[in-house]
Amino acid sequence: MSVGLVLECGGMRGSYTAGVLSAFEDNDVYFPSIYGISAGACNALSYISGQSYRNHDIFYQYVQGDKYVSVKNFIKHGCMFDFDYIFGDLFHTILPFDYEAFKKSSVKFYAGATDIQTGLPVFFTKDDMDERMDVSRASSSLPFLSNIIKVGNYKLLDGGISMPIPVERSICDGNEYNVIVLTRDAKYKKSAKPEFPQALMKAKYHKYPALLKALNKRADIYNEQRLFCQKLEKKKKAIVLLPSEPIEISRYEKDSDTLMAIYDMGYTDAMKRMNEIKAMIAEHSTQTVSVEG
Repeated sequence: MSVGLVLECGGMRGSYTAGVLSAFEDNDVYFPSIYGISAGACNALSYISGQSYRNHDIFYQYVQGDKYVSVKNFIKHGCMFDFDYIFGDLFHTILPFDYEAFKKSSVKFYAGATDIQTGLPVFFTKDDMDERMDVSRASSSLPFLSNIIKVGNYKLLDGGISMPIPVERSICDGNEYNVIVLTRDAKYKKSAKPEFPQALMKAKYHKYPALLKALNKRADIYNEQRLFCQKLEKKKKAIVLLPSEPIEISRYEKDSDTLMAIYDMGYTDAMKRMNEIKAMIAEHSTQTVSVEG
């Protein structure tokens, strides 16, 4: 029996998740299994390697330049985020990621992406991740604003399309109890209005009807998964951490002060419930977790 950690997607709202994970690391709180989507999966990497404050530095110092996220990147590479920079120079040289510690950690990690041929989520483990981190690239590749990523026989886009909050996968893997980190406040409900015009979606992805169907159901999927999280918490099967105040930013927010305020909110919100989280782990997790770093 164990307690899973579930990390929602959210673009730059992921600065909230980064703050939560720093609070966990500061309090030696770790989980045997972690499930992450998009920004949640990216934040999980440094937490597993024992470098959660690396996420802090990324949001505070490195997202501001055009190399991280910009229209210039989209024009040049077909992707708003420059993954060759994020998982290249930044990952290996500027702010080195401890890949060896990540691999050696006993934490089981599952990063979710969307299979565009089926419209369904597919999860990858640490064994699928080399130092190029194509799995993380795929999990974070937003429709229209990113290129399709190939991993093995899969053609992939953002995991948030098909499973933005992967708690059901965690439960299926045997984690009866979960700590769930969301990036939207308690009152939030995703609008049913499509994010992109239907004509544009059909023109771009006409070869992938299952993906189009998933994109059209995106709001319903998200709202249903949020409701499921609430039900789990009422049954005391989950602790749901979510922003104590609404986060009103775009996916591409670059202002350091704004992002750090969100990071601090995540840290503070996590600290307020730290005793509850520790109690759940102590009562329901029988697995020992090792994290180097």
